Amino acid sequence: MQNTFDIAPLAIVAYAEVIGATGLSPNVNSGVTTSRLSAGRYTLTLPANMLQSSNRDLIFVQPKVAAPVGTPVSASVDDTSVQVKAIDLYNGTTFADCDFSVIVLRTVITPPAGSPG
Repeated sequence: MQNTFDIAPLAIVAYAEVIGATGLSPNVNSGVTTSRLSAGRYTLTLPANMLQSSNRDLIFVQPKVAAPVGTPVSASVDDTSVQVKAIDLYNGTTFADCDFSVIVLRTVITPPAGSPG
């Protein structure tokens, strides 16, 4: 049986489990690094041999716990850079530290002529 990534066709580029308070990742693959810039603001940096155009990547961020005030945490990703992906976590309208998982996928098919990527 094929998994969803095979059918899509998507490949896993990178994965990390991030500790919200520090921005460190004890569990990563593919040589990615993470850091905390300030409350609720993080970066995921891909190694030079794994650069991902925003036209061909798909990034999922999953907060692991609710913020201390009890408001669910949401995430946004700025993938403008091919190497450094900016991740912001919010509880409502305020940046919030929170442990999270992140996975970076990319398409594995050649895009049609004239399309981005």
